[in-house]
Amino acid sequence: MGLQRIRFLLLCATLVPATASFAMAQGYAPFQSHPYQPSMYQSSVYQGEPQQGPSFQRPSQVVDYSNDGSFVQSSESGHARYFSEPPENVSLREQRAGLLGSNYVDEQYIIMSAPNFDVGNTDRVQGFRTSLNLSVPWISEQQDIVHQDVFISARHLGLGAQMPGVDVDIEVDHWAIGTTLFLEVNSFLRPFVQIGYEREQSQIDMQSGFASLQLKESDDLLLLIIGGEIDLSDNVALRLSFERDSLFMGELIAWLNPNFFLRLGLVGDFDSDSYGSILGGGVTF
Repeated sequence: MGLQRIRFLLLCATLVPATASFAMAQGYAPFQSHPYQPSMYQSSVYQGEPQQGPSFQRPSQVVDYSNDGSFVQSSESGHARYFSEPPENVSLREQRAGLLGSNYVDEQYIIMSAPNFDVGNTDRVQGFRTSLNLSVPWISEQQDIVHQDVFISARHLGLGAQMPGVDVDIEVDHWAIGTTLFLEVNSFLRPFVQIGYEREQSQIDMQSGFASLQLKESDDLLLLIIGGEIDLSDNVALRLSFERDSLFMGELIAWLNPNFFLRLGLVGDFDSDSYGSILGGGVTF
């Protein structure tokens, strides 16, 4: 609304010079243009004080748009400044080779050895993980220091084994939701912490002849992960993370184009002495 009003008044002042003369006669200063400032995008500025008429205080609002599209508002009595629309936000993907600060969905295949479940003729755990990540823009000065994402993930791991006379099937499902806070230390290093809620449900099915046994267990836990991303090049980043329950992951993130990426790396569980690999990919939007 403010920009439309300014354009209308400027048009009137151009077409009808008497309008501007009348405004100056009433004690208002003419429109002034201010020089361009690197941290702000300005179109035109009106600034003045009423010289005649009843005494009153004209409220105003200053809206400063920074280079990343954020704005800061303040008030100054008797002054009014109008600024143009901010530029479109620059995608974080264009600035970073990692996944922090990006909107994406991905899928990963997981395969791990499992010595603690080494029964029968299998010693591997296999499964998948799906995750959705959304960037949260901050409208404050803190956005230059701390950035935030929110995420939802689901993970399924399964193990099947055959022992003499007994078939065993173990499945573990895991759901998590939370937020990621990360710092922009420099152009290539971003440490992060993830905090949220997770639910884990496990099920064991045993079949022996005509007899069967099923055991179920579920836990609600606090999710806590610390880690960091390091840009190795414009299109490759290293991501390290360590979960509270001793799960460690080290991944390489490689971009095929601005919207598609691959994730591959190693995963380990120190408590169960189980290690394996992960491979997957995703798309940004």
